[in-house]
Amino acid sequence: MVCLYLAVGLAFSREQVIEVSIINYLWPGLTLVFSLPILHKKAKITLIPGVVLAFCGFYLATVNSGMFSWEVFKGNFQVNYFPYLLAFMAAISWGLYSILVRRWAGHTEGEAVPLFLLGTGLVLIVIRFLFPEESYWTPRVVVELLYMSVFPTFLAYTFWDRAMRKGNIILVASLSYFTPL
Repeated sequence: MVCLYLAVGLAFSREQVIEVSIINYLWPGLTLVFSLPILHKKAKITLIPGVVLAFCGFYLATVNSGMFSWEVFKGNFQVNYFPYLLAFMAAISWGLYSILVRRWAGHTEGEAVPLFLLGTGLVLIVIRFLFPEESYWTPRVVVELLYMSVFPTFLAYTFWDRAMRKGNIILVASLSYFTPL
């Protein structure tokens, strides 16, 4: 989470944010690929073409919005490569987390998600104070922040963690390509 948020925050332009998102969206495929050696899942011949096809679909959906160009991507990468590396690290780490949580904690009770989110929040608060900015806090902003923290974020990560521990990893990771862009 930290790598992705830093990648988006360090992007210089809207185009670079989209490019970083494309790189980060490698995580569903990496989750599937990492499940082979780590969890000893058996791959069918359709796995790699399926992962490539799914990623190409995400790429096309992004490109068709008119917000992506290979020339701009190359120039942005040469000028500011760090967000791209962070996005790639985010994709790798989320794919590994998704698989390793099953391997190391699949049969244990309890949730690590609250601690994971708390730790991420603390890291981001420290980073926020290292890069001062002008913030405007209103009661509405606080309510929106609390809502976004609990409902989409906490619940999504909790359900994902549960699915990775107890569910069909191949099915869940494959269906994650249907998340809204």
